[in-house]
Amino acid sequence: MICQARRRIASLSWIPSPILFEALRGVRDEKGPEEISIVIEKDPSLTSVVLKVSNSAFFGCRGKIDSIPRAIVTLGQKEVRLLILSILVHQQLNTRNTHPAFSMERFWRHSFLTALAARELTSSDAAYLHGLIHDIGLIVMATFLQDLYGMAAQIATERDISLYEAETEVGLTHTAISTWLGARWCLPPVLRAALSHHHEPENAGAFQKETAVIAVADTLARMAEKGKDAARPSNGRQNDLSMDETILGLAHIPAREYLSLWRRMPCLLEKAHSLWMAMETSS
Repeated sequence: MICQARRRIASLSWIPSPILFEALRGVRDEKGPEEISIVIEKDPSLTSVVLKVSNSAFFGCRGKIDSIPRAIVTLGQKEVRLLILSILVHQQLNTRNTHPAFSMERFWRHSFLTALAARELTSSDAAYLHGLIHDIGLIVMATFLQDLYGMAAQIATERDISLYEAETEVGLTHTAISTWLGARWCLPPVLRAALSHHHEPENAGAFQKETAVIAVADTLARMAEKGKDAARPSNGRQNDLSMDETILGLAHIPAREYLSLWRRMPCLLEKAHSLWMAMETSS
C-alpha cells in the first residue's frame, strides 16, 4: 500500500501556480512596495481578494482600502506581503474533495495560528511562511491518499493518540509526503527542512533552529486549540501537547519567551479564525 502511495504522489500533476512561486521568492528577496504591487496586479482575481481581505474585520479597515498601493500604505509593506502569501496558499490548497474525517476549518485555523506564532517568535516573514505550509503534506494525504488518511484518523481517535503518531503506525506520515513535494517543487532547503522535520527538529541538520521554531509554534498552536494549560517546558521528550527544553534550545527561545507567547495565544487564535473567515468569504 505504501509503495502504491508513493507512486500516486509521484504521479500528481498538481503544483503551485507560477504566481505563488513568485510570491515565495518575494519573501526571500524582500521586494519593495512597487514590486509587490506589480506581482499582485498581474492577477486581477488576486487583487480583488487582497482588497476584500484588507477591508475585512481581521484588519479593521472596512471600506477604507480601495487599491493595492493604499493597502500597502495603510497596513504596511510587511503585512501586505504576508497577506498575499496567505491568500495564495489558501487558494492553492483549499480543496473540498478531502476525506470526511478531515476538517478544512481546523486545518486552516491551525496553519494560520502556527504561522502567526512563528512570526511572533522570530519577526520573520520566512518563519510565517514555514508555519503557514508546514502541514501541506497533511492536506495532500487527506485529498489524494484518503484511504491511508482514514486509517490514521481512525487509529488516532480510537487510541487517543496524535494523528502524527497514528500516521507512523500506518507507515506513511504527512512529513514524508512534504519531503517528496519539497524535492519535486525544488523548494529552498530551509523550507524543506521545516516541512520534513517539524516533529523532530533535531533531525533537520543545518536548519535545526528554523525547524525548531516551527516545532514550538506548532505545539503552542495545538495546545491553544485544545484549550490546554501550558506547563513549564520539561526536560523529557516532547509529546503532542508538551514542549521539551531541548527543542526550545534548538530554536534559541528562552522558556520565559515561550511562556509569554503562550499567554498571548488566545488572542492569536482569534486572529487566526478571523483570517480564515476572511479568506473563506472573499474567495
